[in-house]
Amino acid sequence: MDSKKADFLTPFLKGLGQRVEINGQEYFPVVHLISAITGSEYREAKILWAIFKHKVQKSLLKRHAYILQYVESIQILNMDGRVDEVDAITSKGFELFNRLYLMRDTAKRKRRIANGGDEVENFQPFVKMLLSYQGWVIEQNFRLTSGKIVDLLAVRNEENLLIECKVNVSSGGFYSAVGQVLCYCTEYMSVARPAIAIPVDQVDDYMRVSCNNLGIELIEVDYSPFTPNSDLISEYVYRGVIDLYQISALYRELSKAVFGITPAEHRRIKHLRYHDLRKHFTALEIALWNVGEESIIDLIRMMDAQGFNECKTAAQQGGRVAGDARRNLESLTGKKVVSSENYLENSQDKTKRLKKKNS
Repeated sequence: MDSKKADFLTPFLKGLGQRVEINGQEYFPVVHLISAITGSEYREAKILWAIFKHKVQKSLLKRHAYILQYVESIQILNMDGRVDEVDAITSKGFELFNRLYLMRDTAKRKRRIANGGDEVENFQPFVKMLLSYQGWVIEQNFRLTSGKIVDLLAVRNEENLLIECKVNVSSGGFYSAVGQVLCYCTEYMSVARPAIAIPVDQVDDYMRVSCNNLGIELIEVDYSPFTPNSDLISEYVYRGVIDLYQISALYRELSKAVFGITPAEHRRIKHLRYHDLRKHFTALEIALWNVGEESIIDLIRMMDAQGFNECKTAAQQGGRVAGDARRNLESLTGKKVVSSENYLENSQDKTKRLKKKNS
């Protein structure tokens, strides 16, 4: 290993308190190294290493298999006094793993997060947030006794939901999610219902029928997504609207009243996929949106709206207040308020490519 590579790893290796010497060669806990270099939590680093080993064992990374020759199983002492058996790697082995796999995988993940399409960083927290508004207490990445990780555990009164989240689902991915969540429920210590959360625009009738026949709750997430106004959501919940689909429907009504289009249509105009649409609003768009939300809150309280239908009426009327302001401004300026402008990295270049592709 050349000096530059050694210098790169030196501060991370020195920071590790536990190491083992085998046949004159130092070995370091690989998960601790991943956590130190990527800045991720230990659990996340452990999952990343497990995914790498799984891909190698399934011959999905044949070129990287030789990295495992630098890995040995060692015993380390945890903070709680327990002795655990973990994988350890030499400095040379980790340099290869970092350069050939970890750096590239981390870069891909950063791009997914920036585009809003990462399951762990974007989709799972979004589902967690929406379910919490319905009174569920959520634990993300719940560990079963076997060591398997459930994406979300939702608990409400005597109900338990084990939820597998899929932000990009193929037919194979759907079958995998079905098998996973059913197996998780057989292992869970209490009675739990299996559930799968998928963006609504990826759900088809086959998935609905299959989940219904297998007793799996299919959570169709309207993953625009918006950052919901907590005051408005609280009003909806207080007025008896706690169903996830109904809350999503109320946001669609607001969007249509304010901008004349649905969130999905707005997202396409801005060339977005799974992004927080609100974070890509222009100053005018966010101002009108805020007017709509605040108007709905005032109308709900004034009307003492109860249930979905009355809240829907308030959403339409409150959104119309902002919608009228938008139409008046457009008639004066001759320009549309809804803009294709977004705040993605290199968004101008991406927009040019999209326009060229569509022309």
